Amino acid sequence: MPITVALGQCGNQISHCLTELMWDEGLRDGFFVEKQNGKVYARNVLIDMEPKVIESVMKKSEANAWNYSKTAAITARSGSGNNWAFGYSVLGERNQETIQRQIRKLAEDSDSINDGFLVMLAMAGGTGSGVGSRTVESIREEYGSKVPIVAHAVWPYSTGEVVVQNYNTLLTLNSLNNSTDGIIFHQNSSITDIIQSRFDLKNVAYSDINNYVAKELASILLPIKDSDGALHKMPIYQIAVDLCPSPNFKCLTPRSLPQLHNPKRAFLTYSNDLLLKYMHQLCLTGNFNENSGNMNMKSVTNRSIAMNAYIRGKNEGCEKIESCLNDDKIFSDKIAPTDRFNSYLAKKPFLKHETFLSTLSADQTLIEPLETVLSQSWDMFNHRAFLHRYEAYSIDSEHFVNSFAHLEQMQHSLKSL
Repeated sequence: MPITVALGQCGNQISHCLTELMWDEGLRDGFFVEKQNGKVYARNVLIDMEPKVIESVMKKSEANAWNYSKTAAITARSGSGNNWAFGYSVLGERNQETIQRQIRKLAEDSDSINDGFLVMLAMAGGTGSGVGSRTVESIREEYGSKVPIVAHAVWPYSTGEVVVQNYNTLLTLNSLNNSTDGIIFHQNSSITDIIQSRFDLKNVAYSDINNYVAKELASILLPIKDSDGALHKMPIYQIAVDLCPSPNFKCLTPRSLPQLHNPKRAFLTYSNDLLLKYMHQLCLTGNFNENSGNMNMKSVTNRSIAMNAYIRGKNEGCEKIESCLNDDKIFSDKIAPTDRFNSYLAKKPFLKHETFLSTLSADQTLIEPLETVLSQSWDMFNHRAFLHRYEAYSIDSEHFVNSFAHLEQMQHSLKSL
C-alpha cells in the first residue's frame, strides 16, 4: 500500500476525493490501516501552508468509518504567495523535519507494507509546487531508489491562474523529473472540456474536476489481475516498473472511458468492442474527449513508448485488449514489442459501470503544453520579468537555465518517439 502525501489546496482536495473513493470501492487494505484499537486510518500526510483546506478535509472525515490520524495534518500560518522559490527554499525547508517525521511514522508502521509514495500536487502555485518539490527531494534522499515515488501533478490552464505559473510549472517539472520514478499528469483544460461536453455541465467547478480526476486515478490504482491471473496490490511499484523505462520518459497520461455521468446510459450504450475502439483512437491521436474518437481517422499524431490498459467489470480477456490497443502504429520502436504493453483485468464493476476502461501511457501528450511553458517562460526570463521574486529566495538564473536545459532535453526525447 502506498503512502499518500498531499500538498497544497489542489493536492489535498483530490487526495481526499481519491481516499473516499478507494474506501467506497472496497480498497480497505490498500490505502488504509486498521490499528489495535479497531480504528481505521488513511495512510495520508496532509500538507498545506494555509490551514483552511486541511481543516475542511479533516472535518469531512469525522463522519466516515475511517479517519485521518491527528498528526496527519501539517500546516503553517501563511501560504507561499504563488512563489515556487518561497515554497521551496523557505516554507519547504522550514517544515521539512516535521513533514519527514510524519512520513517516517507511516513508513515504519509494522501493520503496513510500503508500496512507495504517491505525491499529489498542483504545479501553478507555490505550496503544492515549491513545498512539494522540496518534500519529494527529501523523500528520495531518505529512502533512496529502492522505494518508488510516483507523483500526481495537475497541469494549469494555459492562462488565467497565476502570472508566474509558467515559471512555477517549469521548476516543479524539473524537480519532479529528477526525484520521482514517474509523474501522472492531468490537465485542467482537458478535464474541463470532458465535463462540459460529456456531462452537459457548462459551469465547471474545481470540485467537479477533482472528482473526475479521483475517479480516473482510482481506476488505475485499485487492485487488479494481470494477464497471468496474478493479483496486483502494489500499484506504485507496478506503474514505475511497467511504464518508466528511462529518465526522459517519466511523464504518464491517463485516459478513461466511458465518459458519461449516468452509469445506466453506459450500460445501454457501450460494448467492450466499442470502448476499445474509441480508446484506440484517443491513444492514436492524443485526445482525451470521447467526442474526439473519430473512427475514420487513420493518421498517428501521438506515439507511446509504453502503456498499461485496465478494464474493470464485464470483459472478454486480455487477448482482445491487446489485439486492439497493442498496435504498432501507436508505439515507438524504441522499446521491444514484448515490453511496451501490459493489460490488467478485474471482474468487479467500477462505479456501477458495467465496463470501465482506463489506460496509462508514456506518450507524446505533453509536447504541446510543455512547449507553451518553455516558450512563455523563456520570454519572461529574457526580459527578467519577476525574477527578483525568485532570486530573493536563492533561486538564481543558473537554476532557471538548468531547468530549461533539462526540460528541453525531455521535449526533444518526446518528439523523437
